[in-house]
Amino acid sequence: MLGRSSMKFRLLGCALLAVLACTLTQAQELPQVKELTHNWRGYKIYYKTGGLTTHVEGEVEAPVIFLHGFGSSSFVWRENLAPLAQTRKVVALDLLGFGKSDKPAIEYSPDVWVNLVHEFARANGFPKVVLVGSDLGGLVAAEFALRFPDKTEKLVLVDSLGISCNLSRTQRLFFKPVIGRASFRLFFRQGYVGRVLRNSVYGDPLLVTDDVIQGYHRPFRSPGAASAYRNIGKRMRQWRLGPRAKEIAVPTLIVWGEDDRVTPLADAIELDSLIPNSTIVTIPGAGHYPQAESPARFNSYLSRYLRRPAATSSTAP
Repeated sequence: MLGRSSMKFRLLGCALLAVLACTLTQAQELPQVKELTHNWRGYKIYYKTGGLTTHVEGEVEAPVIFLHGFGSSSFVWRENLAPLAQTRKVVALDLLGFGKSDKPAIEYSPDVWVNLVHEFARANGFPKVVLVGSDLGGLVAAEFALRFPDKTEKLVLVDSLGISCNLSRTQRLFFKPVIGRASFRLFFRQGYVGRVLRNSVYGDPLLVTDDVIQGYHRPFRSPGAASAYRNIGKRMRQWRLGPRAKEIAVPTLIVWGEDDRVTPLADAIELDSLIPNSTIVTIPGAGHYPQAESPARFNSYLSRYLRRPAATSSTAP
């Protein structure tokens, strides 16, 4: 017969094993996100993907394609892909000219990236997609929805460009022809990137850790980054959605950080007033990257919106 002490130890051991098993099960349930490359017109496109193609009432659910913003990469979606991959197939592209994708010396425009997304979706057998775009990626997603409404199930704009574009004095200087070429290495050191993230991008500067800074800084060191960044940046202020937002026919969710200093909350309100079938949610305390600053709330909004039938998607999630 076991003594009282032995019984306590055995019960404690069983409890610890149960907790460990539960933790391991939860970790295993979170889908793995893979890193792959795609050849697009001879250029290497890097992307992350996870989840499985799912069916509802015999129909394939549209995969979710995440599009990052200017000076960013798929890194900005690091807190969102695995949780959302539990219910849908997800893809986060590094757009041509950014991240780990090639950075050729070409004339960049939203049309280039719209073509990339369209041909990537076709190559992967996606008849329809949900597009989630942040910053410049939001403008690209909106342009895609305007050109291919029949291939866009839903649209999600996250602190998107399209209404205004506020560049810092340093950024405007960098985009000048002669000074810009000479100043890239000076301005875009790790310390400068950290200051921009803390002072302009994030609502809470304490969230800007060394790992976060490195994640955004690393692509600036890749071949062709200086030229691509300058070529895109000097044209970016000309790219506007404006009144054409009225022509967006697909259900649209607008998610915005209330403390955004890059694209102010007024831009979200204007987009919501222009897009016919839209709804808006704001995230208190978040800046320009609410998906990274408040991921649990962002993921909850997005998950609930994705579950809703398109006909009822105009109500707040």
